[in-house]
Amino acid sequence: MFNRLRFTIDDGIASIVLAHPEKLNVLSRELLADLIEAFDRARAEAARAVVLSAEGRAFSSGGDLSDPSTRAGDLSSLLEDAYHPTLRALLDLPMPVICAVNGKIVGGACGLVLACDLVIAAEDAVFDFAFTRIGLVPDCGLAWLLPRIVGRNRARHILLGARHIGAEQALALGMVERVVSVEALAPTALSVAHGIASQPAFALGLNKQLLVQAESLDLDALLAAEAEAQDRAGKSDDFKAVLASMDARRSP
Repeated sequence: MFNRLRFTIDDGIASIVLAHPEKLNVLSRELLADLIEAFDRARAEAARAVVLSAEGRAFSSGGDLSDPSTRAGDLSSLLEDAYHPTLRALLDLPMPVICAVNGKIVGGACGLVLACDLVIAAEDAVFDFAFTRIGLVPDCGLAWLLPRIVGRNRARHILLGARHIGAEQALALGMVERVVSVEALAPTALSVAHGIASQPAFALGLNKQLLVQAESLDLDALLAAEAEAQDRAGKSDDFKAVLASMDARRSP
């Protein structure tokens, strides 16, 4: 049972919708716990892709400044107990995650969004890297994620300057893959998810696994992982079916 989001699965696509719009989908402990449960459920139900989106005028207003740990200055326990497990659960999903963002995406919510495999933004989307402005440091993995997406110097400019990044600038920086109208956001994300999910499931999972490994391996280790993954893919029923189809077309 979810308290702060909605979860549905249809035709292999798991839809996770942040559903606490009256609080601008603040990253409360309750919402983060719901996200972990939703990610686990998507895995358990063998979803082929996940679409993450939000209700209301903001994707998320970021950290819950009313949380007792925040008020007491005990932010390490909040990160270790709630934020980091959520980020790990998202990054560890074996299927692609498409994130559809609208309105403000503040603070740690930027980290969750950028940890997704693909991001589609509505025209009104604004990433607010507010940390320095409010006397904090980037969390939810942003100091690791952002430089890998936009480059070292741009990441420093954004994070040290507590910048606001609009949808079109985010597109230019490679933070999002597409900018669409607010009305087109949900159907576009679903269409992209269906397009990805239509690929052979085994190869899709291996592709994501290899891309994740590539972020932490040196070239030699990556080439070894690539060879192992390709060997497994080459023995799969999906690839055998492709070869059989090609042979059938060549037969006189």
